Amino acid sequence: MTIPTICSPDELATFLREGVDKADIGYIVIDRNFRVLVWNRWMERASGKERAEVLNTPFVTIFPEIKESRLEDAISNAVQRGMAGILSAKLHRTPPLRLHRIDGDTTPLTNPVIIIRPLEGSVPERNGCLIQIIDETNSAIREKTLRAQALALRAQEEQLRTLFEAINDSVLLLDKDGSIVALNDTACRRWGGEKDAMLGRKFLTFLPSPNANIHKRHFEALASSGMPQRFEDSLGEYTYLVSMFPVPNGHGAVHRIAMLASDITERKAFERRIFHLAHHDALTGLPNRAYLQDRLEHAIDLAKRMGRRLALMFLDLDHFKAVNDTMGHDSGDALLNLVAGKLQSSVRVTDTVARMGGDEFVVLLEPAGQDEDIARLTEKIISTLDLRWGSESDAIRVTTSIGVAVFPDNGHDARLLMKAADTAMYVAKAGGRNTFRFFSAEMTERTMERLHLERDIRDAISREEFELYYQPKVCFRSRKPCGVEVLLRWRHGERGLVSPAEFIPLAEETGLIVEIGEWVLEAVCQQIAKWIREGRQPVPIAVNVSPKQLFSGDFVALVISCIERYSIPSRYLQIEITESAVMADPIRAATTLAQLRELGINIAIDDFGTGYSSLSYLSRLPIDVIKIDRSFVAGLADRRENLEIINAIISLARALKMIVVAEGIETKGDVEVLTNASCHLGQGYLFARPMQIGDLERWLDARQPDHECWGCK
Repeated sequence: MTIPTICSPDELATFLREGVDKADIGYIVIDRNFRVLVWNRWMERASGKERAEVLNTPFVTIFPEIKESRLEDAISNAVQRGMAGILSAKLHRTPPLRLHRIDGDTTPLTNPVIIIRPLEGSVPERNGCLIQIIDETNSAIREKTLRAQALALRAQEEQLRTLFEAINDSVLLLDKDGSIVALNDTACRRWGGEKDAMLGRKFLTFLPSPNANIHKRHFEALASSGMPQRFEDSLGEYTYLVSMFPVPNGHGAVHRIAMLASDITERKAFERRIFHLAHHDALTGLPNRAYLQDRLEHAIDLAKRMGRRLALMFLDLDHFKAVNDTMGHDSGDALLNLVAGKLQSSVRVTDTVARMGGDEFVVLLEPAGQDEDIARLTEKIISTLDLRWGSESDAIRVTTSIGVAVFPDNGHDARLLMKAADTAMYVAKAGGRNTFRFFSAEMTERTMERLHLERDIRDAISREEFELYYQPKVCFRSRKPCGVEVLLRWRHGERGLVSPAEFIPLAEETGLIVEIGEWVLEAVCQQIAKWIREGRQPVPIAVNVSPKQLFSGDFVALVISCIERYSIPSRYLQIEITESAVMADPIRAATTLAQLRELGINIAIDDFGTGYSSLSYLSRLPIDVIKIDRSFVAGLADRRENLEIINAIISLARALKMIVVAEGIETKGDVEVLTNASCHLGQGYLFARPMQIGDLERWLDARQPDHECWGCK
């Protein structure tokens, strides 16, 4: 039920003021800055200072002696920490204030009791404290004081009741079981219930399940520990700051729990707006320098823990000043917004794009890949920001120069990385603009070489710069050729023949090996078909297949398409894949190789012995040929341990009906040892070096290939 007020607010204020003035104790109210707000008549008589003299005056100027006493600390605790206190000159040896007794005696008041109580205003800036000074020397005065305090407390209670109902926050008083003992009108409106109906019910029943779980957790924590709880809670479109605090009984035990829910929806929206304005560029909406600094420091801490790399790109637009000077700042602002949008669409969601000011931008890549990955993205950004700005007749070409710094290579903190990226950007400017530079000159040179090589590989496919070379395999028993392995060579337009060791790994890394592999397979099938048309009996050709190509998903379909398109027997085609590639994903490899074998294609494992697999495991795979790696064959006659390994491989392979090919044969001694070990086939410079198709055909014609090789059969 609503408690009616006994008087109007003005009457209540008058009543309180008169009650304080008639009290037989001193009443002083000071704000958080120690300025006097209330000074009753008792204080006027005891201090000899009129109210007009002291109002809005710092308390310390009225009583300088508090600097030497505990009174100043007690007031500070009340104002700043909300702690009540009591001081007695007799107990605390506090120097007396310059006060006189009110009973007419002119002697100083030597034994006052000073009570300090914190006061909280509706806003923190108005917090302060109430100081009560009691003359303990006269019991009659003390009794009057108690009566006055009782009157004041009753008045304060009425005031609190009025405040309880008028406050715009939801206030509930709960028992230890969570049942509602009291609540105000605001709480009723918030949960849509009638006060009489809500009293006595568990407050959690009025909350949706997710909110109820949060409130329950904090309520139980307070009930068990007695520690106040404070948390935020969202209900619909509103956000509330919920405070729960214990209400003790006379013995200090928790008797009730008070809960206050303040609507902070507008404050949170304001805070978000203020945060955004403080941390984002007003023009582009991108994070600003302060936000980037915080983000970069956090990213570095995470990278250190995870062992990751970061990359910082510092971008500066080329010729931006010309846009501002000739087209005006509005046009320049529009250009900056366009650049901001293009940058954001060029990077991942985990990356950060920031505007440093003017025409400078920064991109933080977290995590960053290898140097080549960073360089590719940088080139993409340079291409994206190559713009013609303005009307067609007076358009200005705007490009960008980029400096790149990498963590941890170029610095272990945000300041060093920013400095390194900025320095690299100026080097890019000096290098002709519309380009990028890594902070390390060596890194820039190495990365540029790989980028140029990657670009050249792409061009080599379209320019038909790749060539096929063939290296024969020879049967140890008949000493006649019985097959060839096709090898890829690249005849660069300027550099001549490029070593496969230089471009094959890069082609693998970039995925270009798949396109190159398709071209090789197509060319080999064409060559087999050509031999058949010319009446020449083909020899089997082994094609090396990249793991990326084998596991691409459509490799088997590609092989079938080539065989059918050129109408060639599948027995003339052999697929070679390295042992390490098979062991990287043996299940997928087994499935794909089995499909190829069903087509009649022989499967060979290349570089056997280097992939740390066992022959017994490989025996479960559809394999026809094992090629012993050249590292086991080199100097075979003088390396007894290698001979024992080769003997074991050959014995097991023959038992499993697999053909064994030894690679890297260079001496007659190697041939003799391998022949005695019953190795089937050999391949190496002793027999023939890789050669082009014309030389191969002449070489085969001179040696009459063994089409019925015992090892192959």
